[in-house]
Amino acid sequence: MQLTHPLLALGIVLLLVSAPGLRAVTTQEPALAKVSPDAQFLVLKTGFDKAMQDIQKELSKAKTAAERSTLLAEKYPKPEAYIASALAIAEQSPKTPAAAACLVWALPLAADLDHDNIEELVLGVRDTSSVPLGLQKSGSNSIAEILNTLLQDHINDELLGDACRAISGANDTTLAENFVSKVKDQSPHHAVKGNACYTLAKMYLQRAELAQKLQAGDDAQLKTRLQKMHGDAWLDAMSSCDITAMHKKGEDLLEAVESNYGDVKTRTGTLADAAKHDLFEIRNLTIGKHAPEIVGQDLDGKTFQLSDYRGKVVFLDFWGFW
Repeated sequence: MQLTHPLLALGIVLLLVSAPGLRAVTTQEPALAKVSPDAQFLVLKTGFDKAMQDIQKELSKAKTAAERSTLLAEKYPKPEAYIASALAIAEQSPKTPAAAACLVWALPLAADLDHDNIEELVLGVRDTSSVPLGLQKSGSNSIAEILNTLLQDHINDELLGDACRAISGANDTTLAENFVSKVKDQSPHHAVKGNACYTLAKMYLQRAELAQKLQAGDDAQLKTRLQKMHGDAWLDAMSSCDITAMHKKGEDLLEAVESNYGDVKTRTGTLADAAKHDLFEIRNLTIGKHAPEIVGQDLDGKTFQLSDYRGKVVFLDFWGFW
C-alpha cells in the first residue's frame, strides 16, 4: 500500500528535495514508496511543530479577540489532517516502532479535537482539571482506532506508557479506561504497567470528583455541558454511581503504585512521589478531613501549633519571600 495523503506527500517530497545526497523528485507515489516510515513520521511531526510555533507567534501579537479568532480559523494546523497522516503511516508499516510512535503522537491531537478552547491549547494554558476532555465528539473515532491498533499491534511497545498519560484526562468514557486497564495487565514492561496503574487511579478519582459535583446539583451549567457532550445515558450513570466505591478504587490503585511501581521515574520525580502526594491530599486536604498539623514560630519567636486552636475559628495566611 502506498500513501496518498496530500499533507504527508508534500512533506516527504520536500524532505527528499532538500536532504543531502537525494535527488529531487517530481512525482509523489514513487517518492513515498522509497521513504522509510521513520522519515515520514519525522517530516509529519516537524511540520506540525513548525505550524504550531508559527501560530503561537502570531497569536501572541494579536491585539483583539477578533484578530485571534481569524488567525485560528485561517492558520491553525488542522489536527484531522495530521491524524490521518499518522494513521496512514501506521497502516503502511504495521507492527513497526515507527507505527507505534505515530499512533502515540497522534493521541493528544485526537483528544484536542474535542477541547472547547483551541486558543488555550495553542498558547499552552490548557486547564482540564474541572471538566475532562470529551471523547464523544469529533475525536472519538480517531481515538478508538488508535487505541485499538495500539492494543492489537503494539502491546509490547514501551511507548504505551506515554499513550496512557496522553489520555489521562479521559475519565468520562470506558474507551480510555479499557485501554489503560489492558495495558496495565498485559504490558511486559514494569514502567509501562506503573504508568498505566497510576493513570487508572487518576481516572477513578477524577470521575468520582465529577460525579460528586453532578450529584450535588449545584452547577446547572456543568450538567448541561456534560449532557450535551456525552448524552443522557452517561449523565444518568454518573448521577447515580457509587462515589465512595469509585473513590476507593482510585485510592487502592494509588497504594498499588506506591508499593509496586514507586521506582518508575517521571518528569518530576518518581511514581512513588506522585502517589504519596495524591494520597496525602485525599486523606488530609479534602473537605471533611482534619487539617494536618502545622508547627511554627510567631513574630515573638514563640513556638505554636495548629492543634492548640482546635475548636476555634482560625484564619491561616501563608506567605513568604523568595
